[in-house]
Amino acid sequence: MARVALLIGVSDYGPGFNWLPGVGKDLIAMQRVLEHPDLGGFTQVEILKNPDPLAMQVAIATLFHPQTRQPDDLLLLYYSGHCVRDRRNIFYFPTRLSCKNPKGELVSPTAVPAHLVKNIMNDCPARQQVVILDCCTDNSTPLDGLTQNYLTGDLQQQLGGVGRVVLTAGTTATKSFHKGFDLSTYTHYLVEGIETGAADLDRDRMISVEEIHRYISMKLIGTANNPEPTLHTLEDPQQIYLAKAAIKRTALWWLENATQNTAIAANSKGADWETDRQSTVAVLNNEVQETVVADYNIQRQKKPWLGVFSIAALAVLGIAYGATRWQDLRQLPMSETIAADTTYSHQIPTVLEHVNTVWSLAFSPDGQILASGGNDRAIKLWDLKTGELMRAISDAHAGAIWSVAIDPGGDKVISSSSDRTIKVWDLSTGRPIRTLRGHTDTVRVVAVSPDDKHIVSGSSDRTIKVWDLSTGVLLRTLKGHTDTVRALAISPNGYTIVSGGADNVVRVWNLNTGQLLSTLQGHTSRIIAIAMSPDGNTIASGGNDNTIRLWNLQTGDLLHTLTGHSDHINSLAFRSDGEVLISGAEDHLIKLWNPRSGKLLNTLTNHDADVYAIAVSPDGKTLASADKGGEIKLGQ
Repeated sequence: MARVALLIGVSDYGPGFNWLPGVGKDLIAMQRVLEHPDLGGFTQVEILKNPDPLAMQVAIATLFHPQTRQPDDLLLLYYSGHCVRDRRNIFYFPTRLSCKNPKGELVSPTAVPAHLVKNIMNDCPARQQVVILDCCTDNSTPLDGLTQNYLTGDLQQQLGGVGRVVLTAGTTATKSFHKGFDLSTYTHYLVEGIETGAADLDRDRMISVEEIHRYISMKLIGTANNPEPTLHTLEDPQQIYLAKAAIKRTALWWLENATQNTAIAANSKGADWETDRQSTVAVLNNEVQETVVADYNIQRQKKPWLGVFSIAALAVLGIAYGATRWQDLRQLPMSETIAADTTYSHQIPTVLEHVNTVWSLAFSPDGQILASGGNDRAIKLWDLKTGELMRAISDAHAGAIWSVAIDPGGDKVISSSSDRTIKVWDLSTGRPIRTLRGHTDTVRVVAVSPDDKHIVSGSSDRTIKVWDLSTGVLLRTLKGHTDTVRALAISPNGYTIVSGGADNVVRVWNLNTGQLLSTLQGHTSRIIAIAMSPDGNTIASGGNDNTIRLWNLQTGDLLHTLTGHSDHINSLAFRSDGEVLISGAEDHLIKLWNPRSGKLLNTLTNHDADVYAIAVSPDGKTLASADKGGEIKLGQ
């Protein structure tokens, strides 16, 4: 029996639809639990993000292709995004091209109708088909005369069939992101129920479709917008199992959440649950003890110091159920030992130099080349294998070079200057490709989108500009900052720009539309540095108030305020695994932080002048830093 899943997510849309920033995280989380051999056990999980209508239809047709599927296969279609009906009440799966006309009506050729998907599924011989719709109604342009409960009513008629179960997130009018969750609320609890085993309500170590629905429904009671998840089926879904419930995970979850989960299960199973629960506690504890002890022994071989936890930790397992919280031993050492293997404290001789202040550094995608630029108006390209200068582009600009970047393709260098221009250079030859003009003051910072399509620039003219990298055409100008834009970062998915400036605020923008999404306030002086975590969840900002602030991108919540530098913070960078944040400041110091806890991990004292630029190689093994005197140092 094959277990195959197609995960579709749409975050970007045409005119008339709101942007949904968290869709990509929903897809990754679902892929993680479905592919896990001890959980979902799916042999194939495909992610399709922001497809056009044809790509979506082809992917769905491939999933349910009658020539490649067998009757005992389990096929899962998951969709995260907006949902919409037209005036004929037909349900559609919107795509990245989906848009609405001036009357607020869906332009139907830009979306995939439910009846088309149903016809595809009906032709498939697989007798276990699951459709999960974590989608919402979009109220940016509501349609007159249509109910907002788009996921109720005749959805079973439009999508249902024999052997098919359709799960929906409910009737909430906007895609709900619960405070503290990185995922949409529905998908958060779906993943939680599988990953922890908490959705195994009958404790048979299997999680059925019906069980996950009941679990999510009970968890959503009293949450924002009061969503009402639904389950549509023509027959009993009990025999369709989404995942296994690993005994260790299940037991640990119940031990940590005894009160809450007893209530959930009691509501689900009846008054006799508590008695039944007590009779199974010993079994759970014994089995989890065996598996956790095994994991503990493996960890102890790797980290002998774990022995200090052994007696106390294992004793906890024998305590009566629910009396004490239990923490998985595998999670104990990580937060305090992060970066122990990468301190960057070992310095090679300083052979990389400019004649004056270096303002910016950038690694090539393969980590073999370092680009630098500064007050001497030169761009220098360094061979990191030899530490020698490969090429110098002298007088690259008519003024100081404030920022350099290397595109993800690894064949172009982009620079910005006080001469108000942005220039694109051929990395291999050092020859100019084009000059971008449009800013009316110093261009302080440039960044290149991960898809290698856009240059984003920030300037003292208080604007951010988005350019087409291949043509140099100005696509849009973002206005909102009331003073110089000093720092920029682009999210790993390429959809979001984060900027900081001399107006003391961090602003979050939609790169594709230019829409201002949020404004983050907290700094008491100008912001000089911005960095984005590799997973796109966390923004780091720093500046002249000598603090670093960590923000949740989705919610805008302030996570941590890091203090330790005694002077202005000029540069920030995350290590490629996201486990370390690095800062450089005018106190001549470089500091390494744990971004999850906010704790200081290490302080490097290798510079004798103000540190203005830092960069980390793509593999996370090399730290480059530059200072006011023009010296560039490499740490490993």
